[in-house]
Amino acid sequence: MKKTIPLFLLAVITLTAPGQTVFQHISSSGIYNFLDELQVTGIVDIRSVVKPYSRIFIAQQLNAALQKKEELSKRQSDELEFYLLE
Repeated sequence: MKKTIPLFLLAVITLTAPGQTVFQHISSSGIYNFLDELQVTGIVDIRSVVKPYSRIFIAQQLNAALQKKEELSKRQSDELEFYLLE
């Protein structure tokens, strides 16, 4: 009985704990340059002074750009598809 209580508590804590935010390292200049380009063209709205970006934030911005895919050039569209694969 005494061993089941700590195991139960461990399971509850593990299932309810939020995950850690993972940031994209700034040495990955390709994605940062692409997001900056999308911001300059008005496709996404990013405050580019706050870097590094979290991977979730990057995914949200790429999905926002996907909603405006018709405004992208062929190269931008290809890059968007490439980065969305990750």
